[in-house]
Amino acid sequence: MGKITFISVLLVSTALFVSCSPVIRTHPSFDTPSQLTKAQPLESNPYGAYLAGRVAHIRKDFDHAADYYKIAYEKDSTNPELIDRLYLLLASKGRIDEASGYAQKAIALKTTNGFAYMLVAAKETHDGQYAASVKNLNKINDPMYKSLIAPMVNAWNYAGLNNQEKAFAELAKLTKEESLAPIYRLHRAMLLDYFGKNREAGEAYEQILLDKNAEISVRTLELITNFYIRTGQKDKAVALLQSTVNNQSLDSLLSSLR
Repeated sequence: MGKITFISVLLVSTALFVSCSPVIRTHPSFDTPSQLTKAQPLESNPYGAYLAGRVAHIRKDFDHAADYYKIAYEKDSTNPELIDRLYLLLASKGRIDEASGYAQKAIALKTTNGFAYMLVAAKETHDGQYAASVKNLNKINDPMYKSLIAPMVNAWNYAGLNNQEKAFAELAKLTKEESLAPIYRLHRAMLLDYFGKNREAGEAYEQILLDKNAEISVRTLELITNFYIRTGQKDKAVALLQSTVNNQSLDSLLSSLR
């Protein structure tokens, strides 16, 4: 269902927020490079691959670090810290398909890291496996995921399952935190829009625009403009975009849409 795959983009951005530390812990280390078997090519030397990944990781070259760790993983596939490092690095570089695969391996090793479940759930949502995504998200115990990410993604999972009641019930969990009110209002408006409730969606979008204390993002303006165009309200769409003329940063971003 095309409308809800944007959730995967949200989860990628979350991955960037929680990108892993370059500090390496509890893994065999080497005092000098001479301890590696230099005669072996890197691909057949997991210790060499691990050391190369470690250096790339510390240098914040996350793509190469992940690729080296993948070589090391082939010889050390039950090392939970190596697997955790792999899916975190891959996710931080937007390599979600690969990241979710290693996150699934971490889950098989009984990880308690909520981010692993979130990655797997993100892939399932993207692939239209909404019930499976709900199941994985409901296994997360971390308060951050339970209070924000799981309810929001599950709202769209239930939308994908065409269950309006559960979709809105999941989203309503965000109202427990006052700081999440702007996110709740926007996703509620989008859900109403998604389910074809144009009158209610229009009112919800306009409430967002009328909130003088809220900062309206370019993405939100694009969503509301798109709604007006789809519902035959071109005048409102133009007026909304014209209101950004005096805002130089927004005007430059929205000029082509206008």
